[in-house]
Amino acid sequence: MGDIYISEVKSKAKQALSGRLGVAICALLLLQIVGNIGNYINRYFSTMYSVMHPVKVESNPKTFEDVMKMYSDMLQQGYQTPAWLWAVMIICSLIAMPMIVGCAKLFIGLTRGRDMELSVIFEPYKNAPKIVGLNLYVGILVLLQTFLFIIPGIIAVYRYALVKYIVAEDEDISITDAVKMSKELMRGHKFKLFTLELSFIGWFILSLFSCGILWIAYVNPYYNAAMAEFYNEVSGKTFEIKEDPMADDSDNTWGDGGNLY
Repeated sequence: MGDIYISEVKSKAKQALSGRLGVAICALLLLQIVGNIGNYINRYFSTMYSVMHPVKVESNPKTFEDVMKMYSDMLQQGYQTPAWLWAVMIICSLIAMPMIVGCAKLFIGLTRGRDMELSVIFEPYKNAPKIVGLNLYVGILVLLQTFLFIIPGIIAVYRYALVKYIVAEDEDISITDAVKMSKELMRGHKFKLFTLELSFIGWFILSLFSCGILWIAYVNPYYNAAMAEFYNEVSGKTFEIKEDPMADDSDNTWGDGGNLY
């Protein structure tokens, strides 16, 4: 496996989306809706509560203690998320976990020149218990290392960043083996992934100015394609995508370190 060049990864990601952007947008939009239904409901109730029950606080605070008391009053009088809604948000997050792996599988396929169907994102639900367990296991590992210090926690996030792609490719792999493989693949590549993510800062800012439209229509698919291509690079499964996505791919074969021609 040679050096990984960010510009090459992003170029291949753009190629992967050529003629296939629609399915990528639909997959990520569906994931966002499923994973955030609870949050959307919570925001609705919070907004309605704020309109019907305006918070009364002391005006013109003069000291630091007055400012802290004002914020304390706002929290006490403000909207409190009910327990049932917390449960809904947690359940939605759990339901979305297999779909996250499904989206990883879809983008792996796109970056390898395949025409993917939207139904691919639902395939991991047959292994939902293992995927949920894997996410909880990784979350605990990251949390424990974050308790040590914030920097080890951040490093842990990058150490296990490829778990979803590994599981997307091999549904029979065990939880511990997937974690070990991600750890091994990311050895010496954590900063490279950080650099890749940092290169999208400009796109993220532009997305804010477009009220999220640019994020949905292009940046999010582009970002996810780049992450999948990064996985291809570190795992040694790099591909050359044909310019014509409709071209016959009957002679396209691949393997570890192979090329798709």
